[in-house]
Amino acid sequence: MKKISKILSLALTIIIATAVFSGCDSETANLEPGLYRNDKLLQSWDEFLKNVGYNGENDVIEYKAKEEKELSGGNTITEYTSYFSDYSKSACDLVLPESITRIGEGAFAYCLNFESIIIPDSVTSIDDSAFTMSGLTSITIPNSVTDIGDRAFYYCSSLTNITIPDSVTRIGEDAFGCSGLTSITIPNSVTTIGDGAFHFCNSLTNITIPSSVTSIGYQAFAMSGLTSITVPGSIKTINNDEFCGMNDLKNVTIEEGVETINGGFRFCDSLTSITIPDSVTYIKPGSFGDDIYSITIYGSKGSYAELFANENGIAFVEK
Repeated sequence: MKKISKILSLALTIIIATAVFSGCDSETANLEPGLYRNDKLLQSWDEFLKNVGYNGENDVIEYKAKEEKELSGGNTITEYTSYFSDYSKSACDLVLPESITRIGEGAFAYCLNFESIIIPDSVTSIDDSAFTMSGLTSITIPNSVTDIGDRAFYYCSSLTNITIPDSVTRIGEDAFGCSGLTSITIPNSVTTIGDGAFHFCNSLTNITIPSSVTSIGYQAFAMSGLTSITVPGSIKTINNDEFCGMNDLKNVTIEEGVETINGGFRFCDSLTSITIPDSVTYIKPGSFGDDIYSITIYGSKGSYAELFANENGIAFVEK
């Protein structure tokens, strides 16, 4: 009788535990859209929109207003007013509903109080300036997103890491510029990295550019904290100051397939090692800055890299 009692007790324990943990998993996986603080739902999505006076499209979240302002030198800057920018004085998290298909222009620009935003699989695009200068510390981009717009996460100084899904094909201009990124993974699906995409990311020390990338824009990684970089052979020409002003950059590896180096590494004062493949047939003088005597070029004997090194008084080592 005691043995039967113990068996029944054990079975009951397993059933209760399974129910509890199944409920927790379900709740975590299916969070109700809305506003949260400390994992507690404060308002449903509909209540939240009503309280902020949102009157935009149901499937797209966009800015409330924007204004073009002139800067000195004739440049202009776009300043956004978001429906959500002044909503709360305390840090909150936001879960978006499946009805949203696009995070529109300036949707959460200057929203300092949203630390985390969960984006549903229904979203296919994160538009220009969507999270510019927001207070995000973490965000999950779903596999449905194919495009990260210009300045999408510009100046998100509290955003330290992000995973880009392998559905994304383009990273727009200034997309993560001046952000707090310390690490990021660029998937093999990305073909274009826009102008200034990672410029002034001072805490970003390591990044891998996949061979799928065929275009790197002007100053894409300029003034970042990278200590080494490998340029894939899919980039035929380096000529946009892509990596200029990187004070911590020490090692550069250029892979077979690159043909022309027409600048790219100016003002990289710590640069000591450059590996150049046989496919390179032209290097513009000054491409590696003025302090060339601390640099060693590694390449094949009889290659253009050796010829360039000898003509410019740069140390050459056969690899």
